[in-house]
Amino acid sequence: MAPVNYLADIEAEALIAAGMGMRPFMGLQSVGVRVHLNPAPETVKQALDSFISGQLPAFSQEHTCSGAQGHH
Repeated sequence: MAPVNYLADIEAEALIAAGMGMRPFMGLQSVGVRVHLNPAPETVKQALDSFISGQLPAFSQEHTCSGAQGHH
């Protein structure tokens, strides 16, 4: 869980994701990093603008994928 630990070490508060597995999601939650769902591929600027304006919903367990299902 090195990426989760790294984000905790740098005191990240939020992460924008199109998808992720349950284990990383639970790890991020356990260290206090909020995860926001952004399923539409777009530029980093567009993703940040959507986040800043409050348009990205919170990521939840129903958004997690199990791996080899063709998700992002």
